[in-house]
Amino acid sequence: MHLKEELPQRANVVYTAQQIKEARERIHDKTVAYGLLVRADHERYGKLIEEIENDFLKGHNDYPKTLMEAYNLLVNYQNYITVNKRNVNQSGLDQVIFVTEARSKRLMMASLSIRIF
Repeated sequence: MHLKEELPQRANVVYTAQQIKEARERIHDKTVAYGLLVRADHERYGKLIEEIENDFLKGHNDYPKTLMEAYNLLVNYQNYITVNKRNVNQSGLDQVIFVTEARSKRLMMASLSIRIF
């Protein structure tokens, strides 16, 4: 993501300040989009990032060009391997505690264990 890529050198062409400013804005947008993509949760989006990097090596530039494109890509990406994989440590709710007030104004706590299948 360099200015030379956004404004390629051409014979006898001088770019205006507005064209250079717009090119710098496009570079900034691409940089921010890339930053969001690579800082996304690798557990959920690692396969997506890997696919984009491999496609780039093959000559297909599928990197998002704006922050909104990167966000939409992450939100709408479906990775059935991690969606259906369940972590044993994150089994959900292990215990529920009920707090009730007795007639003598002291609190009593009852704990109930719940098994999730």
